[in-house]
Amino acid sequence: MSPLPNQIEQLKKELASGQVVVVVGSGVSVAACGQQLVEGHKVATWTGLLEHGVDRLSGIGAADGDAELLRGLIGSGKPDLMINAAEIITDRLKARSEGIFRGWLADTVGELRSQEATLLQDLAALPGLLATLNYDHLLEQVTGHPAITWQDTNAVQEVLRGHRQAILHLHGEYQKPESVVLGLASYQKVRADPHAKAILQCFTLAAPQAALSRLRDVRPSTEACRCPLAAADRLRRRLCRAGAVFTLALACRCRRGHRFSAGAPTPSPSPQP
Repeated sequence: MSPLPNQIEQLKKELASGQVVVVVGSGVSVAACGQQLVEGHKVATWTGLLEHGVDRLSGIGAADGDAELLRGLIGSGKPDLMINAAEIITDRLKARSEGIFRGWLADTVGELRSQEATLLQDLAALPGLLATLNYDHLLEQVTGHPAITWQDTNAVQEVLRGHRQAILHLHGEYQKPESVVLGLASYQKVRADPHAKAILQCFTLAAPQAALSRLRDVRPSTEACRCPLAAADRLRRRLCRAGAVFTLALACRCRRGHRFSAGAPTPSPSPQP
């Protein structure tokens, strides 16, 4: 669905003033790392990460004969079944030790390296707050900004107030395994956390409607908007050239009271819980 004209004008104003939140999904990581393989798996995708998780369970003797069942759940492509697989993988890795779960994250998403720095630089050039649903540090590699998660209450408040720069990981990041939202239990943990709920409500992302490709309709018609909108258009074109199916949303920040949002509910290469 294309954004309405008044939404486009509102987005222009918010881009120009820097009052936006950019939320990056897994497709951006897939494109930025060049679909990097880790032990034969595209771990920048949720599917690839879970498939690697099954291999890790088998490798440490924790699959308990369920490897093919888990692969079937993952291969179904159905989010509810994949979430069940993610929960089992998480539980069994943690049952061996928290260190094994931490090590698995480091050995997978922790190994991703940026191959498309200009793509991420264009993302960082957009004004406002930069957030991600991914666990990797691809954005940190290019921007030099630190990673913070939904658990870092004080740091998040400082970022929201514009007092510091950081990459906000809404689903956690791999160096803090306790923050990672992978299965149902971790998702429910976030839902029950009042601070995390407040962050999500703050972003007003309840109804993103417009794909990033629709930003071609948001052309820089005024001098004030030209730089950020040009960055948005460059980003759109780079993603398209990379063949990425991506999720990226732009939303007004709540501190000015706006509730407009424009973003992409397009299917990302991997569903996120």
